[in-house]
Amino acid sequence: SCGFQPRDQNDEQQIWQVAQSAKDEGKPKRSLAATAEIPLAGLYASKDVREQDLPDKVVGTSRCYRAEAGSRGVDTKGLYRVHEFTKVEMFAWTDSP
Repeated sequence: SCGFQPRDQNDEQQIWQVAQSAKDEGKPKRSLAATAEIPLAGLYASKDVREQDLPDKVVGTSRCYRAEAGSRGVDTKGLYRVHEFTKVEMFAWTDSP
């Protein structure tokens, strides 16, 4: 499983939805991926990986968005304070002995 947990200390969500036009109504909602782990893990979803193909190592880059860490009080209530950064993820599928 992936290590991304999209909640902060106040149990607020850190997943930002992308506004969709009326023509996309009924389609799954789009959101900003907070980590490359999610699409990398999905590369082999519902697939068998042959033992001779292991280990399979991949790298992904992603733009990340996180709520600002630290104190949030009444003076910042209602403000969107978000950090944006680029991250490189290393991901591997291996055989377990």
